[in-house]
Amino acid sequence: AKKMTEGAVVIVEIGEIPLETVLAFSKAALKRNIRIFIDVDLDPVKQLNEPIELFENILKCADAIIPNYDSVKDVYGIFDEAELASHMSKILQKTVIVTAGEKGVYYCEDGKESVNIHADKINIVDTVGAGDSFHGSLLYSLAINNSLEKSIKFAVQCAQLTCMGFGARISMPYLKDVKQFL
Repeated sequence: AKKMTEGAVVIVEIGEIPLETVLAFSKAALKRNIRIFIDVDLDPVKQLNEPIELFENILKCADAIIPNYDSVKDVYGIFDEAELASHMSKILQKTVIVTAGEKGVYYCEDGKESVNIHADKINIVDTVGAGDSFHGSLLYSLAINNSLEKSIKFAVQCAQLTCMGFGARISMPYLKDVKQFL
């Protein structure tokens, strides 16, 4: 975090780096005024064997939390995507964007009622890279000052296009490809 430019944006992933390290990085990033988006790909309690308090301390550092539905449903014991997004937003006082595969995305700001951005029915070839495509395109769209809703719609479209090809790298769409579907 010390090497990052003040005001930068970073995606922090829960799942591949020890959570104590993620928390230390997130706290250091906050001190440098770095915007933090947290991607939750693994259940921190069941799969990582970590206490929920450590997980939530990391989430409290975030500007926005982007969990995969399957990674947090058991943590909170909530099995409805819309309700889960609202619950997390209320208790953490953060913007929460729950990705839910073929059901699209459920997002909630300020603990209000969540909104669903539907995914289109597509011919899925391979889902590898869809999450990375979603996260990268979401941040790109927000960086060019689009609204959260417009940015999520853009990110859903990018992720869908990624799923229509094989392999993470070659299936990532170009900007011109996404624009024709919006």
